[in-house]
Amino acid sequence: MLVRSGIRVVKYWFSITDEEQQMRFLMRIRDPMKQRKLSPMDLEARVRWEQYTKAREEMLLRTSIPEAPWHNVEGNDKKRARLNMMDHLLGLIPYGQVPNEEIVLPQRVFNPDYERRSAAGTLRAAKILTPTHKPGKAKLTKPCADQDGCVVRISGDFAKDRCKALNSDRATQGYCHKDAYQFLLAQ
Repeated sequence: MLVRSGIRVVKYWFSITDEEQQMRFLMRIRDPMKQRKLSPMDLEARVRWEQYTKAREEMLLRTSIPEAPWHNVEGNDKKRARLNMMDHLLGLIPYGQVPNEEIVLPQRVFNPDYERRSAAGTLRAAKILTPTHKPGKAKLTKPCADQDGCVVRISGDFAKDRCKALNSDRATQGYCHKDAYQFLLAQ
């Protein structure tokens, strides 16, 4: 009915193996942050895995038509499955380049009489929130009299990766130049 009305219907079924589903359920059971994803219906579905699989196979056979077939996506690897589906969907839909106007960033107007206050000073009664995810811990390894020799000891994979991205050759040894680390903190 939808296809006869001129609507393009594209259907995807993401399927995972029994082993992958079991692993995901076990992760949800063991990880308190993922337990919200586990419902009583999921546990019941696990018991009826074969019945649901047979019903799914029957549904796919009965509802797949040449004008709107089902596309099966192997979903064990969530990221790849989603990317493959998006690539496939974009390949089915004809589209062209949309003309865009060139955007020019205007110069900022500076008023020499204006002094910007910090948000904490402006919002005296407000609670100041600080991010809980920090790029890593740091401590100065030696005084920073000369900027070239000033390094910061870093920890945490995120901070190390960011220092590597800033071409800090010592990042792999757990050190990052102070200027690079200050740049990380500002991100």
